[in-house]
Formats: sequence, structure tokens, C-alpha cells
Amino acid sequence: MKFILCALTRALLFDISLFSVLYATSSVVQRRLVVYIAVE
Repeated sequence: MKFILCALTRALLFDISLFSVLYATSSVVQRRLVVYIAVE
């Protein structure tokens, strides 16, 4: 039981970190696109 809980917590933490990294990259890409469009 404890092992399953530990694995679930680890997977959840990994998902959260992965999501935050994806969110950060997408916001950076959006900002670059906005700047690029503004320059054009």
C-alpha cells in the first residue's frame, strides 16, 4: 500500500513539473510570436 502511494505521488509530481515546463515554454513561444507579429 505504501509503495503504491509513493509511486502515485511521484507520478503526480512528475506530471505537475512536466505541465509547468510545457506551460512555461508555451507562454514564451506566445510572447515571441506576439513580438514577431508586432515587429512585422
